[in-house]
Amino acid sequence: LPAPLPALVAAREADSGRWMEAVRQAIASIRAGALDKVVLARARQLTFAGTIDAGSVLARLREQQPFAYLFAFEQDGRCLIGASPEQLVQKEGETCRSICLAGSARRGATVEEDERLGAWLLSDRKNRQEHQFVVRMISRLFAEVCEAVEMPDGPQLLKLPHIQHLCTSVVGRGCREPSVLRLVERMHPTPALGGTPRERAMETIRALEPLERGWYAAPIGWVDAYGDGEWAVAIRSALLAGSQAFLFAGCGIVADSDPQSEYEETNVKMAPMLSALGVMHHD
Repeated sequence: LPAPLPALVAAREADSGRWMEAVRQAIASIRAGALDKVVLARARQLTFAGTIDAGSVLARLREQQPFAYLFAFEQDGRCLIGASPEQLVQKEGETCRSICLAGSARRGATVEEDERLGAWLLSDRKNRQEHQFVVRMISRLFAEVCEAVEMPDGPQLLKLPHIQHLCTSVVGRGCREPSVLRLVERMHPTPALGGTPRERAMETIRALEPLERGWYAAPIGWVDAYGDGEWAVAIRSALLAGSQAFLFAGCGIVADSDPQSEYEETNVKMAPMLSALGVMHHD
């Protein structure tokens, strides 16, 4: 069993009103035609009674998120740790793959509620639009470097313990890029992490987002001597520093977004790390 974690003694977040005002400004910019989508993230700071052991948190993530990409990256006494559901790109020989993940809903408390929420997510215009921006960008990029691109007609549901997402797998055959790192460089940040058009979205993030992302949402993965490898993005994560944990979560903002709904979605996205830190229902 994982070693016990210290007790939570304080929870603080940057001004939620400021974040929702940033979302309102982003929606106004999108409706004015300045850009199509932007991803805005927020942070939450937890303080514990003692030093947080990254190994114990990782063991809990392995138990609770068995199908996610688990990662822990330590440097200078800090550790970025998390369980990401989102593959950025995989390359194996001349085949490359990417999982487009955008559009979210919470899980239901019963089977019936869960199915109802899933059906709503599959048909919701705002979430479908948010998802389609990612699919369009990745399929276009693969088309530039591959002989053929394969993908289904529409998204499926990816159901995780706390949240469900719209999910589309894109496969490129006959990839001409010699290394997966070249694909990472071309793809990051996708519209699932930055927005679209990319440069305008990045400018908006720098102007409006009330935090420095640091390692949050960075590409994380491996590459071998042949240029093959697999990379995910470091979301559903926290930065551990001594007795403190900084949790991060972001949302894709489009013209139909609602600030309160987006805020609630960030809370759902923080749930896996709260659970791994032993803080299940602390609001």
